[in-house]
Amino acid sequence: VRSDSEEFAREIAEIAWKDCNVPVFLRAKVVLKEKPDGKELERLAERALEIGRPSMAALAFQKAGFDEKARQVRAETLGGKNAGEEGAAGAVGVET
Repeated sequence: VRSDSEEFAREIAEIAWKDCNVPVFLRAKVVLKEKPDGKELERLAERALEIGRPSMAALAFQKAGFDEKARQVRAETLGGKNAGEEGAAGAVGVET
């Protein structure tokens, strides 16, 4: 059962990665007891920008520790919403 659950969580993480759903990706990593590193989150942020998901990109940059880049993405693409407006809502229930 444990390996089935782990496999399911990996599948969810993979789907979330492809869709650039940062909160779901991070939650799957918590379930797997894995912590994504800054480079992994930076790649996810860049992918989110490529597929037109700037709020997810900003959240991934923020979680990767690139706060200035997250602010820049928000300012350029989201009308300057600050982290409290956009980022916090996307991160509800997600610990990194």
